[in-house]
Amino acid sequence: MHVKFAQTTNLPIVINPATWAPIPGLVLQLPAASADEDTATITLNVPNPYVLGQDFAGFEFGIGIQPAPTPIGPTASFSYELSDPPSHARVPTTLVVSIPLRSTAQTIWPVGRSVRGSTLVIDSPASLSAILGHS
Repeated sequence: MHVKFAQTTNLPIVINPATWAPIPGLVLQLPAASADEDTATITLNVPNPYVLGQDFAGFEFGIGIQPAPTPIGPTASFSYELSDPPSHARVPTTLVVSIPLRSTAQTIWPVGRSVRGSTLVIDSPASLSAILGHS
């Protein structure tokens, strides 16, 4: 078992995709499956994001396999409790997804999409990690 890790360095990241799109700055190359490793447990940690917008602003996160931006498993999301909040609270978000390794290497990346036209702001380090093991 071993771990792969990527952390954002080019901050801030500001995006507002209406459909699933890559979140820049985080990408991991997973190896091909082997006798010792056939599964990857992926963790996306975005500890201090916030969104700008009205109408119960929010954002949804997922994990995609390049080149497709569509999430491959469960997603994580948040939205504000107020339609027009007086301030933009930070909402720590962590997503854990288990995926099978393929017969060839694959590249994974976090993807996201806006909730009701919101703009995501990531202005502190976020990370993407993979623990490789045998199921």
